[in-house]
Parts: sequence; structure tokens; C-alpha cells
Amino acid sequence: MGMGRLLPREGRFFDYFNEHAGHAVLAAAELKALLADLSELEARRRNIERHEKQADQITHHTMQLLHQ
Repeated sequence: MGMGRLLPREGRFFDYFNEHAGHAVLAAAELKALLADLSELEARRRNIERHEKQADQITHHTMQLLHQ
């Protein structure tokens, strides 16, 4: 079995991985900023949660592509 059979036919598959990683990096930067300055805790928490939800959507979409 060649590698081609393991990869999805959707061309944006690896773009989704990069996008997901970007959200992880942005969430980590928000966490770092939150820990450096707790005065903006609620705003930072919302930003982290937003990135988490966006990453979850990408994960869901990627899993759908894998099962096609």
C-alpha cells in the first residue's frame, strides 16, 4: 500500500493542520500574556477559549475529511 492511499483526497488537508497549529500558538501566547499580567484575565480567557473552539472546529472538519 502506497502513502497516497493513506492521505485524503482533499487538497487543503495539510492547510488545516497549519491553521490548527496557528490557533494553538495564539492560545499559548494569550496564556503567556495572562500569566504575566492578571489584570486582563477575563479578556485573555475569552481569547484562549475562542482559539480553542476554532481549533476544535478544524479538528472536526479534518476528521470528516479522513472518513470520506
